[in-house]
Amino acid sequence: MDGAGDGQKKCKAMGGDIVVIDSREEQIFIHGFKKSVWIGIYRKGGLWKWVNSTKFEPTYWMPGEPKYFKDNETCVEISQMASDPLKSWKAEQCSKKHWVCENKI
Repeated sequence: MDGAGDGQKKCKAMGGDIVVIDSREEQIFIHGFKKSVWIGIYRKGGLWKWVNSTKFEPTYWMPGEPKYFKDNETCVEISQMASDPLKSWKAEQCSKKHWVCENKI
């Protein structure tokens, strides 16, 4: 499994952090990558969290999301199956997939 904590560690090793979506513009920009990617949200113990502990407000879920997977860590991707970038978060069991890292400037 390659969960949110693993993604954060890899990003930290490169001098950044796993992406935390903090604006509508950032959400649209990352959806434009044309590849589904993990972002810094995960669910463990029944709670959704950003890896940096900022307040979590689910604002970009696809219709019917989030799904819950019993007894497994759940990660969130920005899915390319979604035509609307503002409704493109999809909960999935954590697996090896591309993470998006960011550096603040």
